[in-house]
Amino acid sequence: MDILTVERDWQSAYNQTTTLKSKDGKVVDIIREHTKQPKKNTKTITVTKLGKSKIYSLDWSNIK
Repeated sequence: MDILTVERDWQSAYNQTTTLKSKDGKVVDIIREHTKQPKKNTKTITVTKLGKSKIYSLDWSNIK
Protein backbone atom coordinates (compact mmCIF):
# COMPACT_ATOMS: atom_id res chain seq x y z
CA MET A 1 0.00 0.00 0.00
CA ASP A 2 1.40 3.40 -1.00
CA ILE A 3 1.75 6.21 1.54
CA LEU A 4 0.46 9.77 1.02
CA THR A 5 1.66 12.77 3.00
CA VAL A 6 -1.11 15.03 4.32
CA GLU A 7 -0.76 18.82 4.10
CA ARG A 8 -3.43 21.23 5.30
CA ASP A 9 -4.02 24.89 4.51
CA TRP A 10 -6.47 26.74 6.74
CA GLN A 11 -8.17 29.82 5.27
CA SER A 12 -10.62 30.12 8.19
CA ALA A 13 -12.19 27.96 10.88
CA TYR A 14 -14.61 26.41 8.37
CA ASN A 15 -12.54 26.62 5.21
CA GLN A 16 -9.57 24.29 4.79
CA THR A 17 -7.86 22.50 1.93
CA THR A 18 -6.20 19.12 2.35
CA THR A 19 -3.54 18.12 -0.16
CA LEU A 20 -2.42 14.49 -0.44
CA LYS A 21 1.04 14.02 -1.94
CA SER A 22 2.98 10.91 -2.90
CA LYS A 23 6.50 10.24 -1.62
CA ASP A 24 7.99 11.82 -4.77
CA GLY A 25 6.03 15.06 -4.18
CA LYS A 26 3.30 14.62 -6.80
CA VAL A 27 -0.20 15.74 -5.82
CA VAL A 28 -2.54 12.75 -5.82
CA ASP A 29 -5.69 14.47 -4.54
CA ILE A 30 -6.89 17.85 -3.25
CA ILE A 31 -9.87 17.84 -0.88
CA ARG A 32 -11.65 21.21 -0.67
CA GLU A 33 -15.09 20.18 0.55
CA HIS A 34 -15.67 20.79 4.25
CA THR A 35 -17.72 17.62 4.75
CA LYS A 36 -15.17 15.31 3.08
CA GLN A 37 -12.09 16.35 5.10
CA PRO A 38 -10.36 13.33 6.67
CA LYS A 39 -10.10 13.46 10.44
CA LYS A 40 -6.62 13.75 11.88
CA ASN A 41 -4.90 10.39 12.39
CA THR A 42 -7.16 8.56 9.93
CA LYS A 43 -5.10 5.54 8.85
CA THR A 44 -6.27 5.06 5.24
CA ILE A 45 -8.15 6.84 2.48
CA THR A 46 -9.66 5.67 -0.80
CA VAL A 47 -8.90 7.88 -3.80
CA THR A 48 -10.97 7.44 -6.96
CA LYS A 49 -9.58 8.71 -10.26
CA LEU A 50 -11.10 8.00 -13.66
CA GLY A 51 -13.37 5.33 -12.21
CA LYS A 52 -10.55 3.42 -10.52
CA SER A 53 -10.22 3.31 -6.73
CA LYS A 54 -7.01 2.83 -4.77
CA ILE A 55 -6.45 2.66 -1.01
CA TYR A 56 -3.56 4.66 0.46
CA SER A 57 -2.04 4.92 3.93
CA LEU A 58 -1.83 8.46 5.32
CA ASP A 59 1.24 10.09 6.88
CA TRP A 60 0.17 12.85 9.30
CA SER A 61 3.69 13.81 10.48
CA ASN A 62 3.50 17.30 8.85
CA ILE A 63 0.34 18.26 10.78
CA LYS A 64 0.69 19.79 14.24
